[in-house]
Amino acid sequence: MTLHLKYILLIIVLTFTIYFGVLQNGFVWDDRIEILNNDLIKDLSLNRIIDAFVPGKTSNAVYTPSGEIFHKIYYYLWKTDPFWYHLIILIYFILNLILIYFIVLELFHKENLAFLTALFFLIHPVHVEAVAWIGCGTYVLASLFLLLSFYLFIKFIEKKYSIFFILSILFFIFSLLTHHFPVVFPLLLLLYLYCFSKNTFKSYIILLLPYCILTLIDVYLSLNVGYEGGRVGYNYHHTPLIQIFNIFGKYLFNIFIPLELSPKYFYPLSNFYSIICILLLIAIAVFIYITKSKDYFFCWAWFFICLLPFSHIIPLAWKMADRYLFFASLGFCLFLALICEKILNKKILQILIILLAIFCSVITVNMTAIWKDELSLWKYTEKKAPESTLVIKNLALSYLDAGLLDDSLFYFKKLDDKCSSGQMAIDYEVYSYTGLIEFRKGNYEEAIKNYMTAIRINPDSSELYRSLAVVYYTKGDVRLCVKNYMIARSFNKRTFKLFPSSLGLLYHNMGHLEMAIIYYKHALMVNSDDEDIRNLLYIAYLEKFLLAKGEYTSENLAAVMKKTNDMNEIALQYLSSSDFDRGEATMKNTLLLNPFSFEASYNLGLLYYNKGNFKESLCYFRKALHIYPASKEAGHYITELSGKTKE
Repeated sequence: MTLHLKYILLIIVLTFTIYFGVLQNGFVWDDRIEILNNDLIKDLSLNRIIDAFVPGKTSNAVYTPSGEIFHKIYYYLWKTDPFWYHLIILIYFILNLILIYFIVLELFHKENLAFLTALFFLIHPVHVEAVAWIGCGTYVLASLFLLLSFYLFIKFIEKKYSIFFILSILFFIFSLLTHHFPVVFPLLLLLYLYCFSKNTFKSYIILLLPYCILTLIDVYLSLNVGYEGGRVGYNYHHTPLIQIFNIFGKYLFNIFIPLELSPKYFYPLSNFYSIICILLLIAIAVFIYITKSKDYFFCWAWFFICLLPFSHIIPLAWKMADRYLFFASLGFCLFLALICEKILNKKILQILIILLAIFCSVITVNMTAIWKDELSLWKYTEKKAPESTLVIKNLALSYLDAGLLDDSLFYFKKLDDKCSSGQMAIDYEVYSYTGLIEFRKGNYEEAIKNYMTAIRINPDSSELYRSLAVVYYTKGDVRLCVKNYMIARSFNKRTFKLFPSSLGLLYHNMGHLEMAIIYYKHALMVNSDDEDIRNLLYIAYLEKFLLAKGEYTSENLAAVMKKTNDMNEIALQYLSSSDFDRGEATMKNTLLLNPFSFEASYNLGLLYYNKGNFKESLCYFRKALHIYPASKEAGHYITELSGKTKE
């Protein structure tokens, strides 16, 4: 086995050992927007693929058509299974490492140096964000294309085969279409020619012309799309010079001492990092001057050139992030490898290098666990950026998703305090989510209070009125329930006038329950998924039933609805434990209490169907369909049973 193969196999084994945990991670942060709730990636048709290349057609924020197409392919293959998304990104990362190995080998012709560079790149904790977060997969993929382009350019310079040059340009195009950071590539090629070209430097300058033209085209397209989408330029304030130094100082600090990494950094950064930036820049410049080494100059020039797209020369939405160091850090890893390669013959220093590698690997393994899910991500980030309103809000939402209502409420209250103290703009979503939590906890008055506050801040939100209607629905307050549903649906005035649901709401509001029920049923036949109308139909039935018995009050209506839900839950528990007799009795008692419980009628229909008692089954399925005429399941069983009962 050759030394190359041994090193490559070792790189692959170490990568899977260190990053194995990411395969168990899920979707986090923007993955919901980009993958789970993105209808665009679900369409892999030719027209949609062509649209991806039309600026602003599929994205109003960035121009990355290749990235969008790859997401379409992933979704087509794996839908919403995060394992495969993480696996493909890990494979891209391994290919990056192998290319780094061969690029350094081409530049220096030293196997140990090439392996050390790839090893340091592998174990550096600053790369975890790009590898462990599905949303950053485009960074790793764009880096892969760019390294391929760089490697082929080196081979062209050495071998003079035009095919290498053509392929290099092709992969450069792929990288530009996948992400925007490759725009610095012409400068990196210029740096390579200056530091490693054996012939006259000027003779190769003409070769950079295609790369420069492609870069200018991409910059033009990206800036146009970015300006339109508000991701760059006039929508963001220019970053003060002191903060630019702070950001670069923080990047240098993170690359040398990766102990304070965070998915989100609180801005503005401390001026302490400007001091670090200036001191390290001076130290690096003095070191390069004393050693007079083009190798060291290449390393640090690579590092700073690669950070240019994130230097805030053009104002950006996101101030800084560890993922921005992914491609730039190759310069640092090569620098570290060059230093270590010179001292490998000293055993004590060898042990120190091994200990350093183990230390970084442990940090990297721990960092991968942070990206496991939303809750672990934001709990960790809150420790690093406790004043960030984005972090507090995301942590509150994570607790809400996990069903930890008290913890979620605590952090939404914290956001509310920041609103009250003027530390942040008043955010109606804070009150909206607080209302939702209070509603889930059964504190209906508090829920109403928070929803009303949210509506005062954002009176044009139909969703807030709908949420308020649900609270009143649960309370049994029919009039306010109907009133808020009417307001919610009136936001789309054209739809409100055209559809029978509007007539149902109007009749319900006037107390004409028979007419309301007729139009609600009609509306459900038009749109069977309209949960609002289904709720209102149910409440109209129940309201009519209680009025006929002389037992109607808002309190009694709410009590019957709650008891109906509770009894249906109990019946399902009996059925799931195979106690069919008790399940049957409970469902029948539910219908005595509330004859308009669709769930009780439908489940009784299923129970008798499974018992072979088709007459009883048909009776209950017909009752269920009468209550909810848009039920396709009940209709299917009625069709089937009608034939069987005739037989």
